[in-house]
Amino acid sequence: MGKKIQISHQAAEGELRAARILDELDINIAVLDQTGIIIATNQTWRKFAVNNCVVDTPLPHNIGEGTNYLDICKNALGPSSEGALIVYQGLRAVLDGKSKSFYHEYPCHSPDKNRWFSMKAKSIRGIKPREIMVMHEDITDRIVAEIESRSRQQALSGALIQLQTLAGDINNYLGVPRSSLPSSDAISSFNDTLPGKELLRMLSVREIEVLNGLIRGERNGSIAQRLGLSVKSVSTYRSRILKKLKLDTNADLVAFSSKVGFL
Repeated sequence: MGKKIQISHQAAEGELRAARILDELDINIAVLDQTGIIIATNQTWRKFAVNNCVVDTPLPHNIGEGTNYLDICKNALGPSSEGALIVYQGLRAVLDGKSKSFYHEYPCHSPDKNRWFSMKAKSIRGIKPREIMVMHEDITDRIVAEIESRSRQQALSGALIQLQTLAGDINNYLGVPRSSLPSSDAISSFNDTLPGKELLRMLSVREIEVLNGLIRGERNGSIAQRLGLSVKSVSTYRSRILKKLKLDTNADLVAFSSKVGFL
C-alpha cells in the first residue's frame, strides 16, 4: 500500500514538473480532446490570449480551457475565414486519425508589428479517446529574412538588367558589331525582357506569393495551405497571373521567370 502511494506521489510530481517545463517554452501550446475542446494550455498560450484578443488572425487565440477550438475555426467569418477553415479541416483530420500531423503558416499582425506564426498539431501517443497537442510558434524572423532576401534578389536582377542595357547602348553608340557583344541571354533578349519586367509589376503581392509557389513546382493544395487560402482561390490567382503575363502553362511561367531574372 505504501509503495502504491509513493508511486502515485512520484507520478504527480512528474506531471507537475512537465507542466512547469511547458510553461517555460516560448511556444503557445494547447491540448484538445476528441471533440475539439481545449482541456489544457501552457502559460505562454494564456499570456498570448490576453495580449492579442483583438488581433485579426485566421486562428483563434483569445480562448482558454473549456472552449471548443474546432467550432471557432469552423464558424469564423471575415477575411480570416479561409485560413480558419483550412485549420479546422487539418485538425479534424488529425483528431479522426486520418493524418498523423498538421502544419500551417499564417500571418498574425498586431497594430504595431507584422508577425507570422506556424501551427503544428499532432496526436498524443497512448491516450484514448484521441487527444492532440496544438502548438503555435513565432516565425517572424524567418519570414522577414525570406522577404528581405527576395527583395535583394529582385533589386540585383533589376540592377543587372540596367547594366546590361547600358552596355548595349554603349556598344551601339560605338558601332560595335553584334557578334562582338557578350552572349548573355539577358542581353541578347533584352527587348523581350523589359516588357516582362513591366508585366511583373502588374501583379499584386498575393499574386507574387502564388507565382513563387508555382515556379517552385508546388501544387495548388500546398500553396493554399502555406498561404492560408482555399485551393479554389489559388486556382483563381493562377489564372489571373497567366492572363496578366500573357502565358498559358506553368512551364511557361518557369521559363518566363527565368528569362526576366525573377528566379
